[in-house]
Amino acid sequence: MGPDNANSRLIGFECAYAGSGPWPQKQIITMRDATAAILRFLGHKSDRCIGHKEYAPSRKPDPGNLDMKWFRGEVQLDIDGHVFPGEPLQG
Repeated sequence: MGPDNANSRLIGFECAYAGSGPWPQKQIITMRDATAAILRFLGHKSDRCIGHKEYAPSRKPDPGNLDMKWFRGEVQLDIDGHVFPGEPLQG
């Protein structure tokens, strides 16, 4: 296993992306909620969320144009129980 291959140690999601333009809002929400749920279950914060483009930039450009710093912030808000505008209360 090479230094930029962590598939045996990480949990990942496959997310379809057209390769240009913004990510669909419903997809971002689903990615955020799924990531937050797993991290919350494992007792971790959003700093444990990483994109392929950060871990293996020479091989993987995903998740495309998604700003990972922004995404981690959204995941952390979710972990902390933030209710996002227009979304139902969880309970």
